[in-house]
Amino acid sequence: MIVTDHNTRLSAEEVLEHEWFDILKDQSTQGETSGSSKNVLESLRNFKCNSELKKTCLHMLAKMIKRKDLKELKHEFELIDGSQDGYLSFNELKQALEKCEINISDSEVKDIISRSGFSNKNAINYTEFLVMTLDHSKVTTEEAVNSLIQNFDRENKGHITKEDIQNELFKNGKKLSRTQLREIMKMHDPSKKGYITYTEFKDMLFQN
Repeated sequence: MIVTDHNTRLSAEEVLEHEWFDILKDQSTQGETSGSSKNVLESLRNFKCNSELKKTCLHMLAKMIKRKDLKELKHEFELIDGSQDGYLSFNELKQALEKCEINISDSEVKDIISRSGFSNKNAINYTEFLVMTLDHSKVTTEEAVNSLIQNFDRENKGHITKEDIQNELFKNGKKLSRTQLREIMKMHDPSKKGYITYTEFKDMLFQN
């Protein structure tokens, strides 16, 4: 609807931020044939995270990012997600890699999907995609990490116990086995105190 009253009319900036433009953009990407960014695909290929704790933390941090700051990556995800079902399947990922002339075997593509490994599906969802492609140095800011710590240490003990980790990961859809929990503590509590200090927790996130 056209609004002629300049007092109530949206500014040009507000118009561009309107959800209607997001809808049009979403529709336009469905028929787009151009390939996704090679850098993004290389990030997917090179992503490695051996810690279930760190992987969950990166998921939590990715969800804290404002939508407007993710427009480019959202667009990249939609380019690969040809079926528009919210998941990157083996075939979709393989096709995107081939379009960018990245030579990769079927087993390597399966390995990429396996390393995303949070939802336990044979595909990569949007949050997993963000975790694998975001510049982690921009995500793991001091403010964001301090906020994350408070999610784990809800009783303000000054450290993070294995019970804190188990509870918080469960809230975020990750049920840990005793073996997995033992491995997390072994990896991030090297001095075997029975808890992870704030410094150890931050070191885990800030290290590459």
